[in-house]
Amino acid sequence: NLTMVEKLADGVPNIILAGFVTPNIRLEAGKPYGIIFGSVFRRNANGDLWLNAAGMPVLSPTNAQIGNTNPDYLWGINNELTWKGFNFSFLLDIRQGGDVFSRNLGDLRRAGVVKETAEFPRFNPDGSINKPYIIEGVGPDGVTKNTVKLDAQQYWGSLFAFGVGETYVFDASWIRLREMSVSYKFPSSLFTKSVFGGAELGIMGRNLFLRAYHFPHLDPENNVLGVSNAQGFEFNGLPSTRNVGVFLKINF
Repeated sequence: NLTMVEKLADGVPNIILAGFVTPNIRLEAGKPYGIIFGSVFRRNANGDLWLNAAGMPVLSPTNAQIGNTNPDYLWGINNELTWKGFNFSFLLDIRQGGDVFSRNLGDLRRAGVVKETAEFPRFNPDGSINKPYIIEGVGPDGVTKNTVKLDAQQYWGSLFAFGVGETYVFDASWIRLREMSVSYKFPSSLFTKSVFGGAELGIMGRNLFLRAYHFPHLDPENNVLGVSNAQGFEFNGLPSTRNVGVFLKINF
């Protein structure tokens, strides 16, 4: 899946498709269609996070590209097997690559309500606050390795603070069992003396399995922008649903 914005009108540096000052989905000449643009942390010349005296990151004064919404490829595998009246069919949906800005995941981590934020105990045995985290980067001088320890609230709260952009971007690759059904078609001999021509009984389901390797807890397909020219925003949307049902088909 290769897309590229070759040129914009003279004097037009970019076109905002959706979003805010940070983040937004935009077009820029020489870049893929629909990049995610937003706030980034300050870094030194070597690319290391440039932290403050408290050992926490600070935002750069300028925004930058933080993601690309375009997947590398999309695959669909559809198969149907029939044997002695039994029918089994499934649709497997595979997506590789493509980024999503997830406000929901950022909020969950900042609030400390997902399992990764409980990796360590909140308190030490003596009742003092546990500080197991050290953000990898350099101190205020831009050179010295950071050694400041943080507690869970400081760590997750600073990395996913309001206004932060780059840590809210996640790879939306997935493997999804989109649909599956199992049914049995009754022999036609059962209906020779009936007004019915045949019958089929089965069970079907949708969104039965999802594995999103780099997008924890939520469904990366949730897109707040709906069907539009801009994709890649997940802003506190409702969770996707799993549907299971039984069906009976009768022919006359």
